[in-house]
Amino acid sequence: MNPSPSVINKTLEINPVSSSTLKLLCTDFDGTLIDHEDGGSPPPSEFFERLYNAREKAPVTWVINTGRGWSDLKYDLIAKAFPVWPDWVVLTERLIYQVVDRELVDHSDWNRRCQSIHDDLFSKSQNLFTEIRHHLSETTEADLINDTASPLGIVAKTEEEADRISYYLDDLLSEWPELVYVRNSIWFRFSHIDFNKGTCLREIAEKFQIHSNDILSAGDHCNDLPMLDSQFARGIVCPSNSVEAVKTKVKKNSGFIAQGKAGHGVLEGWKYFFP
Repeated sequence: MNPSPSVINKTLEINPVSSSTLKLLCTDFDGTLIDHEDGGSPPPSEFFERLYNAREKAPVTWVINTGRGWSDLKYDLIAKAFPVWPDWVVLTERLIYQVVDRELVDHSDWNRRCQSIHDDLFSKSQNLFTEIRHHLSETTEADLINDTASPLGIVAKTEEEADRISYYLDDLLSEWPELVYVRNSIWFRFSHIDFNKGTCLREIAEKFQIHSNDILSAGDHCNDLPMLDSQFARGIVCPSNSVEAVKTKVKKNSGFIAQGKAGHGVLEGWKYFFP
C-alpha cells in the first residue's frame, strides 16, 4: 500500500515555503504532464485553472522542459487541446526558446553558445562514436538512429537492454568528462555536460531574476534528473509513475513524491509547495 502524501513528506521532514510565491513552473512533458499509460491523457483541467488563477495575482512563467523537438511538441499541444501554452520551452534538453503566438523566438545567445560548444565536442569525439556504433551493432539489438541533436541516437529494444547500454557507456565515457549521455527510458542521445535541463532552467530563472524559492520543477525520468535539484528549485516534484532514480533524487532534495500519476501528481506537488 502506498503511504499518503502527508506520511511521505513527514518522513522527508519537508515544510512548504508558504511565504514563497510561485513565479516559475518548470515541467517535463512526456510522463510528467502527459500520461502515456492512460492513452496519452493531458493534465487535469484543474492544472490549467490553477495556472490561470496564479497569473491573475502575479506573473507566472511556465516552461516545458523536454527532450522533444518543436514539431512533435507543438503537435501534441494542439492535438490534446492544451488551453494554455507554455511561455518558454527547452527542446532536446538544451535549446531555449520563448513561445510567442504559438511560435518560437530564439534565445539566441544561449543557443549559439550551446551549438558552438557541441559542434566542437562532437568533432573531437568522432572516433569515439565510431567505436560506440561498432560495439552496439555487434553486441545489442538496439536501433542506431539519426538524431539532429546528437552524433548518434540509440533506441534499445527493452529497458533491460537499455540498462546494459548504460553500464557500457558509463565505463566508456569515464575518460571523456565533458561528454555525457542523456537517457529517457530506452532512448539515448549525447550532450555536453554543461547543457541540460537543469542549467536551462537556471538560465531562464536568471533572465527573470527569479529565486529558487519561487520555482517548482517536475519530472519523471532520468533526463529530468538535472533539473530536480534544490539548487534550481525549492519545489521538487515527481509523479508516482516516475522511475526509481528520480524518486531517489527527489527524496534527496527534500522534494514531493506524489500519489497521482503524470499531471495529477504534478498538481499534488504544486498544491503542497505553493498552497
